[in-house]
Amino acid sequence: MKSTANPDGASHSKLTQAGKGSEAQSASAWTRRLCSDTQRDEALLQQALQAFAQGDAAYALVLSETVCRRLPSLGLAAILRARILQAHWPALQLEAWRKAFAAEPDFPDLQLACAEQLAGAGQQDEARRLLLCCLPQAMRANAAQAHLQLLRKLGQSYAAVCWREGDVLHARASILQDGYCLPPLRIQNHTQSMEVAWPQDGQIRIPLSALPPGDPVYALNLAGQSLSGSPLAFAPLLPGVMQGPDKKRRAAKAALGPRSKMFKRPLRILLPVHAGVEQVRACLESLYACAPLAAASFSIWIAADAVHEAGLHAYLQQEATACRIRLLHNPRNLGFLENVNRALQTMQEEYGAELGDVLMLNADTRVAGDALLRLRQSLHSAGDIGAVTPWSNNGEISSFPWLAHSVAEPDAAQLDALQQAAASLPDTLYPLPAACGFCIMYKQEAILDVGGLDGSLLQRGYGEEVDWCMRARRAGWRIMLCPRAFVAHAGGVSFGIEKSVRVRQNKLALQGRWPDYWNEWRRFLRHDPLSTVRQALFDALQAWPQANDWLQAQIQQAGRAHGAIAPAGASSLRWLAVWLRPHEVQWEAQVLALAHALGAYPEWRLLVFGEAEENLWRSGVALILPPQAHSSLLKPADCMRLLNCHALLHAPAPAAPALHGAMPDWDGEVLCPAPQHSALQILQALKIAPSRRRKKERAA
Repeated sequence: MKSTANPDGASHSKLTQAGKGSEAQSASAWTRRLCSDTQRDEALLQQALQAFAQGDAAYALVLSETVCRRLPSLGLAAILRARILQAHWPALQLEAWRKAFAAEPDFPDLQLACAEQLAGAGQQDEARRLLLCCLPQAMRANAAQAHLQLLRKLGQSYAAVCWREGDVLHARASILQDGYCLPPLRIQNHTQSMEVAWPQDGQIRIPLSALPPGDPVYALNLAGQSLSGSPLAFAPLLPGVMQGPDKKRRAAKAALGPRSKMFKRPLRILLPVHAGVEQVRACLESLYACAPLAAASFSIWIAADAVHEAGLHAYLQQEATACRIRLLHNPRNLGFLENVNRALQTMQEEYGAELGDVLMLNADTRVAGDALLRLRQSLHSAGDIGAVTPWSNNGEISSFPWLAHSVAEPDAAQLDALQQAAASLPDTLYPLPAACGFCIMYKQEAILDVGGLDGSLLQRGYGEEVDWCMRARRAGWRIMLCPRAFVAHAGGVSFGIEKSVRVRQNKLALQGRWPDYWNEWRRFLRHDPLSTVRQALFDALQAWPQANDWLQAQIQQAGRAHGAIAPAGASSLRWLAVWLRPHEVQWEAQVLALAHALGAYPEWRLLVFGEAEENLWRSGVALILPPQAHSSLLKPADCMRLLNCHALLHAPAPAAPALHGAMPDWDGEVLCPAPQHSALQILQALKIAPSRRRKKERAA
């Protein structure tokens, strides 16, 4: 299901036509499609369209939320959700449009729709940033007219973009306001620069051989303002990138063994920095306190990429003068990948084979206690471990308290308590398909073996750690979670709304090189092999009141409904909500029996939160919402309020009831059936009786 229509124009007719088409289907035909795993998502979307057209906005919103969670890259479902919210719950419309853009950021009409919504809500600067970051793709496809018109309305004087195509640099510019004259295009690498006058058609094409020689990273700007798409890296393919392990390399890694003198090996801490003085200050202050515990010899390297923020520049100079950091300053923007590679290259030139272990840390992180020591101990617990990563409140695959779900940062005291709780866990490590790049500690031998980040494949940032980890795994190294370390991470600071474009572009590139990775990632999310150790950390927090206070606040926030969400309109259906955690085999069997029993109650349906087996879908009465993720917008409590659920059913709570998501904050009836209760007993407890029509059918 691929979106191809204008969310505000052409798509409206397509959505309406789809809705009218679905009206002609009988309920039984729709149920058959819902039971089919190949037709289910289309059936859900068409039912949402029909419900929206018939005025049942609440049901339509929950259905569209379901499809958004099941198909996070389907822009059409996210557009429908945004339009429903815009019409009935406008307080959430901007967030919905941002998520729609994140779902399919290379869909031009969606780019325009989202920019118009932002501009209409007074977010003109964000609307301009969105359009400018999408403009290289649109100009490259000669489909930028609508983008340029909207930029003109937003007061932009000109628009200039650049992109790389093979070994050719392309740049295009358009004047948007009368009387504006384009200054020459300035192209710079690390050592040289050149200026190029714009031709009449505003298009520049320069082969790599005609660009300033030497450094293959070029910054492009007009009168000091960077072009959208700059910098461009013509980096060569790293040597040995696709080289697999041979028996000699595997044997060499195994021979390394645990390193008893690990503490004597130097630790290099690398922070790529661009902006945000307060976050950088907090990160460095935490490192000053923690790094001495992890290594007898350590150094903190700051890779400052075109830092123009006066306060940040002054602070870094102050710390460098005091010899607390090593400051590498790039006067022009290199982008994240090349900034990191430049720093790694400088380190290797200075230290050679004695590079030491390298901790790559985002500048919006904070460490506490012995977190770095625990990471180093894990890194050196076996010879073939190439990199380790910690728990975090915002760490994708290593997120806590919920997998792939970010929550608020802990404060300093809470972080210290979280680290003490994590350090009390056993030292068992857990293999990961890839680490999250906010905090990775690399073993010296792995860095020297695998190399740096690959700028020949990826542009600017996002996904670079996945590529490195996959290259390392191919070379025989393992990537592990260190459960005895916890690092706070703010997240989402580097690129803002541009992040969606970068993620999409680099994800497509990674799919070409590593086609099996995303299936492996989805299997990891589905089976959650970290659930046991996450449960252990839940239990450990009970002994640390400040850490437990933070955890309880996250559980309450996740379970609380949006204040702006309330039911809208009446529905002919009645709903029971079901909370289903992973591995609850007995409870899932009870839920399945309940679903079959509801066949005698045509007006009743189940709203199931969690992952469920195919048989539950095939019952024809269950709507199953996968766990919350980046694509989700509604909370479970929102969905229950929207559908006016009669009751919430769940199995007896485990020791950590929020382990697989926060239970909804629900003030209605809650039922916890015993394992021996039958479906009929559950219905009797809920005082649900067959409809009069079904009683007459039975009597006949």
